[in-house]
Amino acid sequence: MLNVGNTLTNIFLTMRNISNSFEFKLIVPYKALPINLSALQQGTSSVYYYHPNHLSSSMYVTDAQQSVVQSFLYAPYGDITTEYNINFGNNVIPKYSFNAKELDEETGMYYYEARYYAPPTFTSRDPLFEKYFWMSPYAYCANNPVKYVDPSGRIIRDKNGNIVYSTSGKTTTCYHKYGETVTLEIGYVFANDGTPIQVFKNTTNADAGWTTNCHGTTFTDGLYWLNNDQVPALIKGDGYEVQTIENAKKGDVIIYHGENQSGEAEHSVTITKTNGTLEGTEVYGQGGLEIYNHTDPALNVWDNPTNNTVIRKTVPDRVVDEQEKMKLSEGIDQ
Repeated sequence: MLNVGNTLTNIFLTMRNISNSFEFKLIVPYKALPINLSALQQGTSSVYYYHPNHLSSSMYVTDAQQSVVQSFLYAPYGDITTEYNINFGNNVIPKYSFNAKELDEETGMYYYEARYYAPPTFTSRDPLFEKYFWMSPYAYCANNPVKYVDPSGRIIRDKNGNIVYSTSGKTTTCYHKYGETVTLEIGYVFANDGTPIQVFKNTTNADAGWTTNCHGTTFTDGLYWLNNDQVPALIKGDGYEVQTIENAKKGDVIIYHGENQSGEAEHSVTITKTNGTLEGTEVYGQGGLEIYNHTDPALNVWDNPTNNTVIRKTVPDRVVDEQEKMKLSEGIDQ
């Protein structure tokens, strides 16, 4: 247990790095490789780190000197019951606390992209409430917040929050332009409207770089490889709407095209920071055959960065039961 006032000898890449005028960046989630904090120190006290628990809720904030400067304790549905150093960062650092969602301190509500959450319920009903008549349309995480989290909204999921995946029972040999080849399983995930989206799953001992690519990171939680030609159907069926860069916000997706604006989706990333210009936008993701995700300026991640489309998910996740999962799988034309 880490006590308030103690220091850390190591930090881990599961935390969020807050730097450059207190802006937030996500550094390689899900990896637990220790790094030396002094190597990240920038000579000022403007570098802070959030340490999450199993629900991604921030438990501690540490500074560049490895000292705990803030900590939180939560009730099951997200109310902050105890906060150490409550005035730390007021009006300067947004509190990304419960489930790593931004807390509006004036209203006490969390921003969940599709809806606002005022513990213990959402403030607006689920657009798909008619499908789940046994549950309140304002309920959070099927009333089990200790076990589940509410994702930002990508593709159909089951009641446990897992992306619904259906295998075709077939494999294929895949080739990448960098010269790598591998055998992957052919399968499908499903857009919100039920459209099957072909993906590839690394089920063997193939190089970890084949587990996912840029689109797989952006749209399938980094679980599958998603080819360029499948992206338009996913965007159409999953409730995305086109935005301007001036109207962009954190969590929106940038699709980079080929030689012209109508070209195929050659690359995709998620916006982590923007000031309404492409020059002032930072994005998060990875390229094909890479293992680690990274944050970069939006202008530096593609050869033709101005040939892009900004899109935003406008509806929450569609959740299905086991019977509906079977129907989705049966509807695939294989």
